[in-house]
Amino acid sequence: MEKWGGLAKKGRISLKPGDHLYFIGIGGARLSALAKIMLESGYKVTGSDRNSSRNTAELEARGVKIYYGHQETQITDDLDVVVYTNAVGEQNPELLAAKAKGLPLYEGAELLGALMKEKGMGIAVAGTHGKTTTTAMISLLLIKGEKDPTIEVGGEMKELPGNHRTGRSPYFVVEACEFRRSFLFLSPQIAVITNVDWDHPDCFPSADAVVDTFKEFITLVPPEGRLIIWGEDPNLKQLLTVAKAPVTTFGLTPEVDWCCTEIEPVPPMGIKGKL
Repeated sequence: MEKWGGLAKKGRISLKPGDHLYFIGIGGARLSALAKIMLESGYKVTGSDRNSSRNTAELEARGVKIYYGHQETQITDDLDVVVYTNAVGEQNPELLAAKAKGLPLYEGAELLGALMKEKGMGIAVAGTHGKTTTTAMISLLLIKGEKDPTIEVGGEMKELPGNHRTGRSPYFVVEACEFRRSFLFLSPQIAVITNVDWDHPDCFPSADAVVDTFKEFITLVPPEGRLIIWGEDPNLKQLLTVAKAPVTTFGLTPEVDWCCTEIEPVPPMGIKGKL
């Protein structure tokens, strides 16, 4: 992995424990989890956000220096890598300062993709609806199975607790968001797609644009990997035209590989069924 031209080359990031990583938007769900994973892996972590939050408070309690407000003067020469979220916008003063200094710049999903590749068994959970819940379920199964996974999830799991876990095994479970096509930076061996629906109209002008982006995501899974997808998705046939890996389907009808039946609610907020 290597740095080049102050920008990131997909899947090629030169990092070593002790390097100084600065996160722009460190309080966000994805970047706060990633910052904690890197901190626990031996890296120096600092960052900034517009406001304090539960995530920033937790990071500060771990000794992470966080600046509130984005100022170009906070991008100092001792930084080795700057990580940002697309949510901060292209005109963010810290992002512009990092570019001007020629510092290696990585969108959060890009760094996640490199880490997934390094770990070896990346599991990316995508879909318009249900990503966080499904990511949490897979994560809990791996924890209970004593697989010691690394986890990045967009919500809080009481079993972690929080939105991340740093494991020592090759398993790395990631919530894969299609917003601004960021999940195309990931390196999954296994991809799970819960459903494909039109969302984020600011990024995708039509439902077809969403389907096309998910088709690109599917091509990231290598032939030796596995695609797990909702077998009743209206876009299923179109999505599978680009799949290189074996496919497993799930759903509520007998035609799928894994069918859930006898579904009933479990108060107060649970559900159960027969698989």
